[in-house]
Amino acid sequence: MRMFRYRVAGLTIQSEIDFLQIDTDPAPSAGPADVVFRQGPLPADGPVLRLDTFGCAAIDAHEVVVWLSEAAAPHAVGQAVAAAGLNGIAYRRGLLPLHAASVAIGTDCVALCGETGSGKSTLAAALALAGHQLVSDDLLVVHDAAPGPVVWPSASRPRLTREAIDLLEAPVRCLTPPLRRDGKAVVAVGADAIPVPRRLTTIYLLAWGAELELRRMSSLEACQILPACLRRPDWMAASGATSVIRRRWLALVADTPVILVTRPRGSASLSALADHLSSSWRRDGAGDGASRFL
Repeated sequence: MRMFRYRVAGLTIQSEIDFLQIDTDPAPSAGPADVVFRQGPLPADGPVLRLDTFGCAAIDAHEVVVWLSEAAAPHAVGQAVAAAGLNGIAYRRGLLPLHAASVAIGTDCVALCGETGSGKSTLAAALALAGHQLVSDDLLVVHDAAPGPVVWPSASRPRLTREAIDLLEAPVRCLTPPLRRDGKAVVAVGADAIPVPRRLTTIYLLAWGAELELRRMSSLEACQILPACLRRPDWMAASGATSVIRRRWLALVADTPVILVTRPRGSASLSALADHLSSSWRRDGAGDGASRFL
């Protein structure tokens, strides 16, 4: 069986599955991997992703098992199991797995968090088209470091629906057919992320609203939004990492600005938000960009 090796989210991965969203530099061919993805039966409990034709689970801090039925489509498996498996690995290792897309601002990085459907991937793709390297889509694993939290590139090819692609109003190259499950396809957009660690400087929490507005959240507000910023927050308890993840989140938001972003649905507000963020970053660096839209 062919084996794939990746350097992703700060970890060397060896996998029996081809991760279609990952477009980072290949991992060294020699030496042990930090994490191994292998095929096998799923455990009865723990943090498990179960879909109709495949599933995966982090067995411990070093191994992800992937179950495949005969009906499993390779492009569907390749899109789903990398983020789900690494999410489980992050919990097992006591790392902070944000449900976030992210883009590079110089040598730094900002996270775009939010619930499913809040526009994280679409906004990240719009910013990539504006010249900002896309660092991750859907999952951003935060590592502790001095002098502050850092992230590495993970899935740097976003998954977008046809509607999202149309909203971008720019040529976007689809790399896979849309999945029947959610209508999303892996796309190529903007420049590839440079595979280096980046300091995480700002977290944006995306939500729908009546008007386009950015507001810096208070420390108390930021402490309370952890579930909205995690991918599968229910996995915290299943992995026994609840207290560790909460401590990491409190330490992160103590020093990292959290900006609440509300906007109406549609291409006009998406374009305005992308333009505002890109302009403010060019002017001020990776600042909070929290000026109100009037």
